[in-house]
Amino acid sequence: QRGGMGRENRKQQIEEVSCTIEELYRGIEKNIKISTKNKCTKCNGMGALNIQSCKNCNGKGIVLGMRQIGPGMIQQIQTMCSKCSGQGFIKKNEDKCEKCNGVGIIDKTFDKMINIKKGSCDGDHFILEDCSYETNNGIKIDLVIVIRQKEDKIYKRNGNDLIIEKEVKLGNSLIGVKLIFYHISKKKILISESSVIKDNQIKKVNDYGMPIKDTLNYGDLIIVYKIIYPEILLDYDDLKEIMDIDIDESKFDQNKNDLTKVYTFNNEDNNNDSDNENDNHQQEGVQCAQQ
Repeated sequence: QRGGMGRENRKQQIEEVSCTIEELYRGIEKNIKISTKNKCTKCNGMGALNIQSCKNCNGKGIVLGMRQIGPGMIQQIQTMCSKCSGQGFIKKNEDKCEKCNGVGIIDKTFDKMINIKKGSCDGDHFILEDCSYETNNGIKIDLVIVIRQKEDKIYKRNGNDLIIEKEVKLGNSLIGVKLIFYHISKKKILISESSVIKDNQIKKVNDYGMPIKDTLNYGDLIIVYKIIYPEILLDYDDLKEIMDIDIDESKFDQNKNDLTKVYTFNNEDNNNDSDNENDNHQQEGVQCAQQ
């Protein structure tokens, strides 16, 4: 298999393979079924067991003709033989091949294991040469595998970046908030906000996006905050409607819980770097603590 959209003068069969964003994050081997066509081995692609050379075109499939293109001007032209439809041979119905029903090719389905690299994107493609159907003449066709990314309920993707929306109640957006969520890598992430959060505000965690194909690098994780506003005016006693008052702080204790990453954002550091998933390093602005 190799990349690129094909060799010159070669026909191609295109097969689309659907993958989840998690499959593209980790890379996956998939077994796919390929529906194709092959030259009939019983009649050798001729469509009949007994054939006769076409006498009208002498087996060439084309005939020569004359055409007048002007006064006293004649042009010689080639046209497809109408007797044999350009095949160069004649086959009778009684000699029709029963295996292929006279068409010279038969349908075939086979399984093919393909390797999809981690970090692959929607629309990425690679070619399996001579792996698709073949013509009556035995010419094999290239198979082009095109990757299609399924929509995800949690993550959106922009190139190598992962985008996630997190809802925050209005009250909590004013006093800071702590959030725990499961990253696509299966790690449990704690985000601690110590500043006011605005609606549609964006925070970036470096190196926690999609892997960049054929490298050791990663894109970024983009967090988009969505503030939940009350639908009606509230009294003081209704504060629970706009903020979580009874919060169990123990669940945010990384010493007691399986929290592999901790990120703290503040006013001075809005969009900060984080430690790489493979090369843990600390950047200024984001304080990372690892268990």
